[in-house]
Amino acid sequence: MKKIFAIAASALVLAAPAMSAQEGPSIEDIAAYYAINASTVGAPALATNTLAGAGRMGWHLQYGRLDWGSDVTSSTFAGGFDLGVGSGRLGVTAGYMSIDCPTGLDCEGHLIVGTRYSARLAGAALGNGSHWAMGLEGELGFGFPEDEQAMAVAASLPFKLTVGKNVKVSPFLAPGFAYGRYKVADESESGQRFLIGGGVGLAFANGMGVNLGMRKVFIEEGETQFGLGFTIRPGN
Repeated sequence: MKKIFAIAASALVLAAPAMSAQEGPSIEDIAAYYAINASTVGAPALATNTLAGAGRMGWHLQYGRLDWGSDVTSSTFAGGFDLGVGSGRLGVTAGYMSIDCPTGLDCEGHLIVGTRYSARLAGAALGNGSHWAMGLEGELGFGFPEDEQAMAVAASLPFKLTVGKNVKVSPFLAPGFAYGRYKVADESESGQRFLIGGGVGLAFANGMGVNLGMRKVFIEEGETQFGLGFTIRPGN
């Protein structure tokens, strides 16, 4: 029996003609919302990795939770690495999204994979070890529910403020725009949505980082995904 997530997504994608006459989000908007949140692109960003300097290789672990409505929630567990490429950092993430649904329904999770690249465009020191930075970040993510595929691409403009010396505190905000495509069998729908990410990170002198973050894909009655993450960059 297919999981409730797949059933809901399939119905939304295949019911386009009936929904086109109704008010509210279009089938393209809904397909984009599902595709973005079913891939790594919908996961909350990590403040300590956002606009980080080129430097050495680092590693990250993260968790995110999203309420899809109708008593369906998802929990994402993922990890990966990032390294300096050019003037920015390239990261690769893979994980698993588990689906929780009402008793009596069979809910199956799925694999998610993705990559992102971020680079600073501007920034300056503010004194006392503090500084601000603004940059550009691009992401590509995939999700693989049973017999289906979610794909999303996003671009955002993160702004980050860092204060402190031994323990650096970094709040950030990243407005952006994403394209998502959800495919069911031989049918697919796609669309674009605005999104915003944000959060705060604590970076310690030993290279460890702790993050609280969120990401919201804008759509009528859409929810916000919240998460927790850990990073490590030895020698930084």
